This record gives sequence, C-alpha cells and structure tokens, in this order.
Amino acid sequence: MPFNDSERDFFDSLYWEKSLPIRDKYDAELKKLDYLNEINKHPFYLKEIKEFAREDIGALVRAYIEVYKRAGRSPDEADFEAFADELKGLIPRFQDYFASRYRGSFSQLPGELVDRILETLSLQTGEIIGLALTHLRLFMSETNLEASLMKQPLKVFISYKWEDHAQNTWVEKFATDLRVAGIDAKLDKWEVRFGDSFTDFMTSKIAEADVVLFIMTSQSVAAAEAPTGEGGAVKFEMQMATSRRIAGEEMRLIGVYREGNQTAAHIRDHRYADFRDESRYQVSLQELIDDLLQKEKRPPLGSTNISQRNTQMIISLLEQENSALSTEEIAERVGINKTAVLESMRFLLDDGTVEKADTGAGGGWRYILQYHYKSKNELSVKDQILLRLYDLRVQDPEGPIGSELFKDMGNDDDIHEAILELAANNCLSHEEPIRTGVGPNIRRIPFIKINTKGKATAQAIKESIRTESGNT
Repeated sequence: MPFNDSERDFFDSLYWEKSLPIRDKYDAELKKLDYLNEINKHPFYLKEIKEFAREDIGALVRAYIEVYKRAGRSPDEADFEAFADELKGLIPRFQDYFASRYRGSFSQLPGELVDRILETLSLQTGEIIGLALTHLRLFMSETNLEASLMKQPLKVFISYKWEDHAQNTWVEKFATDLRVAGIDAKLDKWEVRFGDSFTDFMTSKIAEADVVLFIMTSQSVAAAEAPTGEGGAVKFEMQMATSRRIAGEEMRLIGVYREGNQTAAHIRDHRYADFRDESRYQVSLQELIDDLLQKEKRPPLGSTNISQRNTQMIISLLEQENSALSTEEIAERVGINKTAVLESMRFLLDDGTVEKADTGAGGGWRYILQYHYKSKNELSVKDQILLRLYDLRVQDPEGPIGSELFKDMGNDDDIHEAILELAANNCLSHEEPIRTGVGPNIRRIPFIKINTKGKATAQAIKESIRTESGNT
C-alpha cells in the first residue's frame, strides 16, 4: 500500500480494532456449526463464511479510507488497483474456512462437489470485494470533486457579433447558463462599464481566457473573414485568439454554431458545438459543459459497458442482501445515481432478474433467484420449488411459506403433487392449510417449511447450475 510508516501503523491498528470483534463473532458461529449434529450443514457454513467475508472486507475498506481522510488526500488509480489486488489476495483465506472442514478422507462431501463449492465461494467473495470497492470509488470521486471545486473556475471568453435583439438575448442566456454550471463566462455586456474601453476589455480577457467560444452566424463568420481593416470587434477577437494559439499557449478556440452553415476558415477543420436546433438546446448545452469541464466520457478500462457494470453490481447487492431495497438505498450502496439505477432496472425487470417490492418507502426492488435457472428447462417442478423456497427463506430458513410460493409458480395440480412428493421425501414440512377470503373467494393456502434435506438439495442444484452456466 502507498502509506508511509506512520500511516501504515495507523491503518493496521484501525483495521485490527474493526476486524477483531468480527473475527471473534464468526469464529464462534463456525464452531457452533462444527458441533451441530447435522450431516448436510455445508450450506450453513457457506452462509456464515460469506457474511464473515462481507463484514471483514468492509472493515478493511473503511480503515483504508480513514487513513486517506486523515492524510487529507485521495488514492490515485495505481493505489486503487494495488489495494484491489490486496483484497483479492484474501479470497484463499475465506476458501480455507470451508476447505479445512471438507477436505480429506473423512469429508462428508465428494471432492468434486467441494471443488465446485470453493470455486463458487471464490466468485462470490470476488463480488463482495467489488461491492466494497464501490465505496472507495465513491470516496475518490467525492474527494476529487472537492479538489476541483477549490480550483479557479474555467475562464471562458464569448466572442459574438451584435445583431438583432433576439440574437443578443440568446447569447446572454447562453452565457448565463454557462455561469450557472460553474464556468466563468465573460460577456462584454456585463463587463464593460460606461466609459471603459472595449479594446482593453477584449485584450485583457482574451489574454487570460482558458477558452474562447466563437458564436458562429452568417454575419459573425463574414466579419471574422473580412479584409484587413474591416470586421470590427469580431475580427479583432479572432486575431487575438489565433495569435495565442500560434504562440503555443494552452487556450482552446471552439466554434459554437448558432445559425447558417459557414465556418470561419481558421477553425474549419475543428469540431464545433451545434446550437442551431433550438429544441436540442439543453442537450447541446450539457454536451458543451461536460466537454469544457473535461468530464470523462470513456468507459473504464476492463469494462466494455458502464451500464453492464452497474447492472452486475446491482444484482450482486440484491443477491447478497436477500431483501428488498429502495432505489435510493441501491444508489447509495453501489455508488451511482438514481437515474443509472432505474436504467438498469428496466432491463432487469424485462428479463425477470428483479421484481418490484414494497419497502415501506415508495417501493423498491427484490432479486429473484430463479433468474439464474429459468433457461434450464430440464429442471423438474420439484427442483424449481426447492430453489424458490430456498430463495424465499434465506433470511428465515424455518419460517412458513404460503402465498409467496404459489404467487410465483402458480397453484395448479402439478405444483401440489410435487409438494406432496417432496414432503414424503422429508424435503418439506406440509402443514394443515388455512382458509382466507370471504364467500366465493375462499381459498386454501398451505403452510410449508423447507427442511434441512431440501435446503441442501436446493443449494447443490444452485451451485451446479451456476457453475455450468458461468453465473456468479
């Protein structure tokens, strides 16, 4: 890590303070399982190990951020990658918690199954690391934003030709919108007081400008290309800006198309901003502002699509939480804005990955486990029932299930027959049905519990299909 000795000591002590109670807690939980008189208890080990990894890795990331906060700086990309590699190096440690209990001649599981479980655990721990690193990314973004706000605002000189009232009003609105976005736009109408020199204004402000925006209309382009001694202020401003560029100074000259189709000769091969379509004004304005402020447009290296990355992080978060989360909660946890969350949700709703849920605060989103298996048409009705029950009861394995199962899978004879067969095989406990509704709407809802044998079977199916399909 890029820490000096004192920072490293602070990081080690902080992480130790945060992680020690976490390790003690899960060491105790795992020991309880060691003494549990149950044959198929590996799903319970996996659940505890994944929770252990989530809390321990989270503590490590929080300690890392605290060191940088204390130092008043932010990690750069090289620091981030180095720390990410260090976190990935923890995966074998969490795998060993499981392997130490199921390796050797006395293992209650086949070696092939143990290997597949360890591979799945590695992938799931990698997802936990990815989610934890989003908090570091968010910290880096916020720190960089604060640093950028402390910098001097970008100085932009607006060169335009005084024409009719409508054109001059548009230029003033344009300059106002740039200032609202934090760009120090200079306009002669605001800067030159009665008695001041226009020449002094043009000379001084162009000399200190980071960017000169040339508003291109038929009249302004004609003025810029007028013979020597003609063209007025526009000609003079373009000569000043061009001379700075020829001298090699760091100043941008950008054409802004407002009307017509003629481009000034000295910027003819340059990319320009197009404001000729008034209906696209806000879109064009935002594109220009993003360009002036040098906002990154490229997807990060290693990711072919930002929305794909966001979608995968959302799936991982909802899968780990096993509960409904609101749009705001997802945005905060993943480190993206609400618009990006909703964009991902459109795709996830369409392909059945998530469903809408009542979170008590305007609705939210819940992960559907069966998404990973719905393409596996060879699964029997019994297997589908076990998988769905496993998903519904991850948080409360012993709780009764009624309407949730039948809402998802239907309430036909095939479902009831499969439930009875599973109950006969001791995978389910099928208790006395209850009645609900009034009059002709009376219906019976069975209470169902998934037994240990059913949970173990569901977990094995889940791991098998995940491994075969490449899902994580």
